[in-house]
Amino acid sequence: DGDGLVDGDQRTLAQLRADALTDLLCDGDITGTTPVDRDADRPAPAVVPGVRAEIRLTLPATTAAGLDDAPADLDGYGTIPADLARDLAATGSSFTQVLTDPVSGRVVSVGRTHRVPPPQMRLHLQLRDQTCRFPGCTRSASRAEADHTIEWRNGGDTALHNLASLCVAHHHVRHGDRWTYTLHPDGTAEWTTPTGRRVTTRPPALPGRPPGPPPRPRFDDPPPF
Repeated sequence: DGDGLVDGDQRTLAQLRADALTDLLCDGDITGTTPVDRDADRPAPAVVPGVRAEIRLTLPATTAAGLDDAPADLDGYGTIPADLARDLAATGSSFTQVLTDPVSGRVVSVGRTHRVPPPQMRLHLQLRDQTCRFPGCTRSASRAEADHTIEWRNGGDTALHNLASLCVAHHHVRHGDRWTYTLHPDGTAEWTTPTGRRVTTRPPALPGRPPGPPPRPRFDDPPPF
């Protein structure tokens, strides 16, 4: 009976279920005992694993640090004031770091929270590289894998400045044949072969407006020259 009392507890069964769900969400686990078995001397202990609720809160780092009161965004609700956002952030058990470009809003880093780059960052990487970045390879970056320049297992971040597009074949070569490379902010990759030779690759230039006419000669001395 959903309205009956349980073992003298003044709460109804429906209320107990609601409280149990709240405990699962807020405290993590529920411990108790199973009903007494006829062949057992005492009730057996029982543990119900908790459920971790995820709240997606996006707020500027300056708001989190208390440097300003820029509003935050609570997923599924909308804009919330800075004070409430800081209160929610203070009670969170873990955080997912996502750094975005302050002008374009594009994701540029998720730090150490995710090994695989999110779709928006992956698209940005493909547009930057256009092809596999291994020397001499022209396979499309749209079919390539995202390689961590400083490997994830060695503490490398999932960030554009630490990612390069490598096709499947050259991704295996890079990790299996002692090929190494350094990635610069402009996307230039300086490779070192297993024999120590250095090779530089640069991402192709993105299409843009055609160059303007060459500047007219400038002379500092008055005529006649």
